[in-house]
Amino acid sequence: MKRLLLVDDMDSNLYYLQALLAAHGYTVDTARHGAEALGKARQSPPDLVISDLLMPVMDGYTLLRHWRTDDALGPIPFIVYTATYTEEADEKLAFDFGADAFLRKPAEPEEIVACVREQLDRLRHRPTSVEANEGSTESELLRLYSERLISKLEKRSLELQAVNQDLQRELAERRRSEAMLHSQTVLLDTAQRIGRMGSWSFEVASNRLTWSDATCALFGLSPSEFGGTFDDFTRLVVPEDRVQLLVAQQFVAPSNPLFEAEYRIRRADGAVRWMYERGSVEFDAEANSLRRLGMVMDITERRAAEAALRESEERFRLLARATSDAIWDWTPADDRLWLSEGVEAITGFRADELVPDRAAWLQRVHPDDLATLNAEMTRVLAGERDEWSAAYRFRRRDDSYARVVDRGRAIHDASGTVVRMVGGMSDVSERFELEEQLRQSQRLDTLGQLTGGVAHDFNNLLTVILGNAELLVEMLDDTAKRSLVEMIVSAAQSGAELTHRLLAFARKQTLDPRVIDVHALVRDMHALLSRLLGEQIRIELRLASGPGLAFIDAPQLEAALLNLCINARDAMPEGGTLIMEASNVTLDADYAAQHADVEAGNYVMLAVSDTGIGIPRELLPRVFEPFFTTKEKGKGTGLGLAMVYGFIKQSGGHVSLYSEESVGTTVKLYLPATIGNAVVMPVTDLQQPLTGGAEHVLLVEDDELVRSFASGQMLALGYRVLQADSGEAALAVLRGDQPVDLLFTDVVMPGMSGSQLVEQARQLRPGLRVLYTSGYTRDAIVHGGRLGPGVRLLSKPYRRADLARQVREALDDAGA
Repeated sequence: MKRLLLVDDMDSNLYYLQALLAAHGYTVDTARHGAEALGKARQSPPDLVISDLLMPVMDGYTLLRHWRTDDALGPIPFIVYTATYTEEADEKLAFDFGADAFLRKPAEPEEIVACVREQLDRLRHRPTSVEANEGSTESELLRLYSERLISKLEKRSLELQAVNQDLQRELAERRRSEAMLHSQTVLLDTAQRIGRMGSWSFEVASNRLTWSDATCALFGLSPSEFGGTFDDFTRLVVPEDRVQLLVAQQFVAPSNPLFEAEYRIRRADGAVRWMYERGSVEFDAEANSLRRLGMVMDITERRAAEAALRESEERFRLLARATSDAIWDWTPADDRLWLSEGVEAITGFRADELVPDRAAWLQRVHPDDLATLNAEMTRVLAGERDEWSAAYRFRRRDDSYARVVDRGRAIHDASGTVVRMVGGMSDVSERFELEEQLRQSQRLDTLGQLTGGVAHDFNNLLTVILGNAELLVEMLDDTAKRSLVEMIVSAAQSGAELTHRLLAFARKQTLDPRVIDVHALVRDMHALLSRLLGEQIRIELRLASGPGLAFIDAPQLEAALLNLCINARDAMPEGGTLIMEASNVTLDADYAAQHADVEAGNYVMLAVSDTGIGIPRELLPRVFEPFFTTKEKGKGTGLGLAMVYGFIKQSGGHVSLYSEESVGTTVKLYLPATIGNAVVMPVTDLQQPLTGGAEHVLLVEDDELVRSFASGQMLALGYRVLQADSGEAALAVLRGDQPVDLLFTDVVMPGMSGSQLVEQARQLRPGLRVLYTSGYTRDAIVHGGRLGPGVRLLSKPYRRADLARQVREALDDAGA
């Protein structure tokens, strides 16, 4: 604990400083002049000294000079605290002698404490002798000291002469006033009894405190029980309030001699009462306090009422803080707006940062919403109704807009005029965004229903067109005619790809998911993408360590990744960098709550980023719509991102897209993570010869053109084909004795579906091998867009090679 030495010839000053510094944890010793202080310091050096300048025996300047020339005391901080030597020349002389700080009486308590702390904390580097201070010699300092001392003495002499003349005049005046004083005292006692207050006076020099009879009664004492000293009074004050009372009485000056304080006392009967004290200090010509006069009154009941009010206000403040809304209170008369702390969470501004009036608030409302908000408030101010509500956009600190719902209620005076309006503002931005996401999802689902139905019928037509066109290519020898038919084949293939993309967007394609290492898939595609994208595009792979296992259809994922990379290349016509990232991530409940179509869980995140031209902000909500494209006319179908979106959503994943113009675009695919061993996808040899056989195939197809085409293809491959146009007709064949090795059936047919046919067919012929075909996958053999275990499906439209391979594999499947 730091020990301080206080040097002052005035007891009241010592008492005040000692109480103040002791309350802040310092040990305090005192001395009444420089000689006494020097003796005490040499016996036990303090950590810091605070000294007056004008003192008997040895003044502060002389003490400071001896202090700085003493090897043991020289490094100890020295603070000058004076009410007499207050001119700039006095301050300069003190610093020349080696003072560390200079305070003029009376100083703020906080200023005194701060100065002490600063000097104790500072690493001191000072010379150890007076001669070292800024080049001043000892003789020069002594000359300056003598000049200041003589100046002060002359001034003091003149002041004393003036004071003596004043005292003579006052003495004559006092004799005339004594007669009036008695009568005034009687009146004062009467007023004190009526007003339940008391008076007091304190003579500083004699430490004599005089209380009126009313004051004694307030403190629960008889006049004979009060000792009559300042200490007798402070012993009645609750210890926690004593320093505050002392500060109030000490911190006065001739320019402002009034003081007031509130404190608690403990009466003789044990009751604790709140007292209010107000007084004035009389000073002499040198600003030394001579007397304090004042009044005191019991304010216990008032304090209780104020405490109840504070409790009520605190309850309201806690309520305002507990809600996520911004609570507000507006008074129209002076246009003052009060805001709760909740406004910061909505707007980004603290309540004290917003200009507290209606005009400033309305300036941050979106211009398109201003008229509606003003109309609502105007109706309430006009007395048409008491409440109003409005939804509008409010500009935040970062200049983005928060979607808010604001509600207010008017409070009227007796004449019906609106004197206050209170209300609350709720941030509904998140709810609005979720609703917008839901509307977008519903719009895409509706488009998916339409495209899925069209693709079903179109696939049947393409099956016939593509198959017969391939036959014509093989049959024709005429080069010109073959070229025309090959164009038909190419167009049919393009149509098949188009329907495939439509089904992918509609989430109605058939998926065959496996456990796939996404990191390995990206690495395997790197070489292909390098050749495809060209030398202008630099590819960076940023793959997390370890496998990234996802349950996904690998060929469809490759197609989606290829689509994203081509889009990225087209967005960088002058070249740039394409970054592919993959890592294992977890989307928590908070993220899921902000995205209506996301389930919390573990995912493998696959991201494709480019440094291209970016997408305008206003177009971002439409990028996943089919046939919508940001590319030039003729350079894109608008199905690439739609296909990616549909595939990922059908797989149980999530897609997010971020883009800024002139910065680039990032598309993140969140694939459902899984555990297990990744499978290696076999590479199909598309050039292998068509293989047929002599087995018996029962073909069930309700579309006559498709049935005729498929029958002809299988007959050409050597199979023996039986035909049926419905499930009922197929069952009739199976009830007969004709051999059937394979049931090749459409899934969606009038009456009995393909799955129902298979169920009854296997009751008639257990172990019967089955191959399904369909141009529309929302049917019984597909669950959540995925094939059931052991189910084979040939998707329409199919080519001859696809038909031959699937029929052969179905017949050769030993597990069927």
